[in-house]
Amino acid sequence: PAQTTGGAITLRTGVVGITEACSGMRSLQAGIMFGLAMGEWFLLRPLRRIALLFIAIALALITNLIRTLALSLWAEWNGLDAVEKIHDLTGTLAVIVLVIAIWICALALRSRPRASAHFGFEKLGARLRAMATVIPTTLQRAAAAIPIAGIFGISIAQVVSAKIEARDQTQTAPFFSVREDPSQTQVRLPRDVWNELHPTSGEYIRTRDSRLGAGETFHFFWKPSPWNRFVLLHRPDICMPGVGWESSRPPESITIDFSGHQTQLYLFRFRRGDVEALELWGVWRNGDAVALDYQPDQVLGVAAAPPALHLEGKRRSATEVVACVVGGNRDHPPDADRAITILKSVFQYNSSRE
Repeated sequence: PAQTTGGAITLRTGVVGITEACSGMRSLQAGIMFGLAMGEWFLLRPLRRIALLFIAIALALITNLIRTLALSLWAEWNGLDAVEKIHDLTGTLAVIVLVIAIWICALALRSRPRASAHFGFEKLGARLRAMATVIPTTLQRAAAAIPIAGIFGISIAQVVSAKIEARDQTQTAPFFSVREDPSQTQVRLPRDVWNELHPTSGEYIRTRDSRLGAGETFHFFWKPSPWNRFVLLHRPDICMPGVGWESSRPPESITIDFSGHQTQLYLFRFRRGDVEALELWGVWRNGDAVALDYQPDQVLGVAAAPPALHLEGKRRSATEVVACVVGGNRDHPPDADRAITILKSVFQYNSSRE
């Protein structure tokens, strides 16, 4: 069964996120405005205009609910990747259906004799010609200039948008890659874990080194998508307690030199009985390290998120995670230097992609 938390719907195949842009507010606003416009177009009586307004609001909510249900079912049946293919199409269809439904309702509410007497389509051309004869020449020139100004404004907006895109480069490929080493063994991730994370690409590497001992490393990359915000929920101090691990110390920030690139990661320490574990973990959005000053409610949209997270939109949403886990016990606790050395021996940073 599906579970909802804030702006997220958890399915068997992963998490379907509802961002602010897809929350239905725009369709609700469009429904209200079109309902008011149709009330004026058909010259409805005041009570019927109010009724049409409430009908438009209800239709906007219903169409958005149907769209959310359709996307969730599509994700459940075909996986999260398939949702991207129909996301915009369902939004367009929802708006078209909403407009047609409001128009039909307004048509049903109109008073036919009153409407035909006051606003017949056959009189529309004559009215427009009569209005044109009384408009001063200056206003006619201004009216003619409006389309030209609109086209010019759209062109300027496109140029500005292109400059912003060029300045604010979007990450489309991972910065980290796996080094070739015979001591490494690439392991296939369990299917349920892959479906839960649903990355664009990912590696799970086990190392067996006579000097450093054993370690497990992970690397995941998600191409730009508004739903990448939910990757931030898979933070060690959020996930590990759910599987029986107890945090033994607060997270510790650490900076590592990766091929001359200063990289910020965090050290998490956990304990379960006599067993101890240390996880070296870092997450980046569009190449920028993400600090741990956020809460799950902020990611889910229940509470306001720090502006530095840039959770809204798609352009800066590419997300990348690297991690290394080493184990130990009370007598021989896991060593941070060992985790750092293992992580650097497995992954390399490709600064040329910046």
